[in-house]
Amino acid sequence: MRKIVFASLALVIVAGAARSAEQNQPVAEVRYSVEQAGNVSLAVYEKESGRMLRTLLSAEPRTAGKYAEPWDGLDMNGNAVPPGTYEWKLLQTPGLKSEYLLTLGTSPTAAAWATWPGNHGGVTSVAVDDTGMYLSSSCSEVPPGVLKQSLDGSKRIWERGNFEAWQGGVSMAVSSAGLLQLQGNGKIQVIDPASGNRKATWDPTWKEETDEKDDKGNPVVVVHKPVDLAASGDLIVICYKDEGLVRWLNAKDGSTAGEAAVPAPSGVAAGFTDDAGRRIPTAFAASNDRILAIRTDTKAVADFATGLTEPYRLDADPNGEILVAERGASHQVKRFSKTGKLLNTYGKAGGRREQGSYDQPTSFYCVDDIASDHAGGFFILEPGVAPRRTTRFDANGKIISEWYGGQMFFQYACADPADPTLVWMDSQWGWIMQAKVDYKKRTSRIIATYRCDNMANGLISGTGNSGSKWQMIRKGKAAYLIRHGAPVVLRVDEKNHRLVPLAAASTNITHYWDHQPKFIKDLLQNDSRSKWRSYVWSDANGDAMPQPDEVVLSEWSAWWGGWSMNEDFGVVATDGAKVFAFDATSFTKAGAPLYADWGKPREILQAPEGVSGLAGYGATRSFLCDTAGRVFAIFNDQSRDNKNHHGWGWPADMFHKTGLMMWNKDGQPAWVAGRHANTRPNPPGQTHNPVQIVGTTHGCVVIGERVVQPALAWDSDGLYVGSFFDNRLRRA
Repeated sequence: MRKIVFASLALVIVAGAARSAEQNQPVAEVRYSVEQAGNVSLAVYEKESGRMLRTLLSAEPRTAGKYAEPWDGLDMNGNAVPPGTYEWKLLQTPGLKSEYLLTLGTSPTAAAWATWPGNHGGVTSVAVDDTGMYLSSSCSEVPPGVLKQSLDGSKRIWERGNFEAWQGGVSMAVSSAGLLQLQGNGKIQVIDPASGNRKATWDPTWKEETDEKDDKGNPVVVVHKPVDLAASGDLIVICYKDEGLVRWLNAKDGSTAGEAAVPAPSGVAAGFTDDAGRRIPTAFAASNDRILAIRTDTKAVADFATGLTEPYRLDADPNGEILVAERGASHQVKRFSKTGKLLNTYGKAGGRREQGSYDQPTSFYCVDDIASDHAGGFFILEPGVAPRRTTRFDANGKIISEWYGGQMFFQYACADPADPTLVWMDSQWGWIMQAKVDYKKRTSRIIATYRCDNMANGLISGTGNSGSKWQMIRKGKAAYLIRHGAPVVLRVDEKNHRLVPLAAASTNITHYWDHQPKFIKDLLQNDSRSKWRSYVWSDANGDAMPQPDEVVLSEWSAWWGGWSMNEDFGVVATDGAKVFAFDATSFTKAGAPLYADWGKPREILQAPEGVSGLAGYGATRSFLCDTAGRVFAIFNDQSRDNKNHHGWGWPADMFHKTGLMMWNKDGQPAWVAGRHANTRPNPPGQTHNPVQIVGTTHGCVVIGERVVQPALAWDSDGLYVGSFFDNRLRRA
């Protein structure tokens, strides 16, 4: 990069200058030369204070030569500046270069950069035939909703989005009618297995009015929906758990071809039973503690296997064996012969551990679906825990392939400052996992998983969509995870592989009353209109659980999101216009930070003219205080009045002001950059929806957007350096 600083610019404003500016006639020119082609950023500053007045160029391409850039004498808010001598600063760069390494938390194998189904939800249904495997997520926004892949994962055959918005797959099966996908709303999509195109839609649901009334006095209507689906050739079965029904469907049009009463069926399989050497098409249903066999011809129901622990999903192998995934206290997979004899049990009793090293991958936890691989082995899906994974096992329970993904919406990750190959990230809501990354080989593997949801008696909840960002910090020999967006401090017990809750805060109790944990509601005697608006809990006795005397309540709180923590456990918050700080003034014997000034906000900064909505919509890490005493902040003003509303597409149409700013160590605004974009992709130096400050590096500050651009960088003078997508290097 080439940087020119403190070049003088004399600006003498005479009478009529303001009028000239309105007529777009320059009252001054910045003259500069470019030695070689590159991108030029240029801005004008006050000489005495160093405050940026106006950005003139943001990474505009320039060839070698001399240039004169006009300035109309107005600042960024359109105000005419007084007569005087000003300075300009210029930054020339070739643009940032990025090279694709890997997609952390996703391992599709077909292509390194390929996606895997799901983000709002993970992969929840799997089906197999002789031509490949079919996977579907419960909810995908942007990644594929359904895909077909070769059984070894080496080839992506086809992929497509959800057939209906927000309606993903609950279950899938291959029949003579085609690939069947049972959606969350109860409808069944009939799909061409070769192309992924929809052939038909069946609707096996029905509505029923109840005696219950809604808030308006209208009868509550219940939609009866199937919870699972199975098929083999022309045999198609579905089940309704609450209604206690198993139904057969006609393979030609999906119409009902018969039904049988079955107590609370949670899953079904389509297979056969033997009757004097004859194969009788049979539906199998998981019901309470047993598997029931229901003959298709007579609808006779008989026990097939008993003494199970919460059987949830099942599948029939082509040879007639039945695979069952249990939940409850078991979390195991069991294989039964076609006569109901237990042949094998897979996985550890009680399931894979929630906390600690990921050293039990051949065990299971909360299996959502199971399918025979038609080669003696089976597939299982675990979308509700970390890691979200799709795994293929052989007949002996040995892993053949393990695919991670898709991961949760608006995913963030952070590296261990002592070892950047160790990366922490969210996986499923309420779960954190640690991965080991080999940057040279461009691979990663999961080495630990932790369930943080409902820690500290509910004071620490799972991460929501773009609602928070974890950061790992080290202080001496101790390691911590702190959370931006919703302040949390966890100690990482590296020896025993545990996360230990130390502190947590809520930013607005009354506004988010329904989301408050029972402990806080009980503490406030279930008074949703209590005067107390925020709290902070610090563990004093070391039991990692809150006691009433460990909680400090306050009548004050910031309405806006984006609460941030610094590496000294201090908290920075905003009301959209002012910035407040709460310092960790001391520590408990358990090592938890204490905030003596909680409830007495210390105002440290104020937004300058032209900046509103500090932090704002979707913000996670909104503020960064560096070692030089400077403070960086992002802002998203979501005002939607007709006068200011503009933009194209989501999320540009949500805002009229976005950007990044910095205050000097004396608390004075130094610069504001990254004005709101109204086209996509972002023009250089503009932003759509900045939601986090990633950090500082090489004298630059890097921010991340919710969509459009993963990372954008400005230097310490507010000059635009570039986007991580400036120059994309192809993988060799």
